[in-house]
Amino acid sequence: MSEVLRIIILAMGALFVLLVFYLLVTRKIDERASLPWIATSMVMILLALIPSILQILASSLLIDYPPALLFLISNFVIFLLLLYQSIQISALQNKCKELAQNLSIINSTGIHIPKGQNLPKRKALEHFYFRNEKNVFLSNESKINIPF
Repeated sequence: MSEVLRIIILAMGALFVLLVFYLLVTRKIDERASLPWIATSMVMILLALIPSILQILASSLLIDYPPALLFLISNFVIFLLLLYQSIQISALQNKCKELAQNLSIINSTGIHIPKGQNLPKRKALEHFYFRNEKNVFLSNESKINIPF
């Protein structure tokens, strides 16, 4: 690997770390999501500083062309990140579905909470109860539990 290419890879890794830290500070990304990106950029910096690591790993795994190992590892990391993102999307979809169901229950009872109301949402709903088939209020234990 030429010196110019090593310097370019090192600069790209450092810029990527700075970008992730900037996104972390501006709250565009959370800490848990930033860890894989920081780890990936650190590996990129390490391989730029010590390129013989890739050759040693490739020869120990009986791979003739060391960049092929790099592509294999990068594809595996991308698949893991995609799987993690899919899990997060599924969890968020379930939460949205539950919130929509809770909202439809509230809307079906006819209770109106004005948007400009200054009271906390919990205080506005503290006397809300489910009704049974006989249109009788149930006990305090059956209060609706809305996560605000």
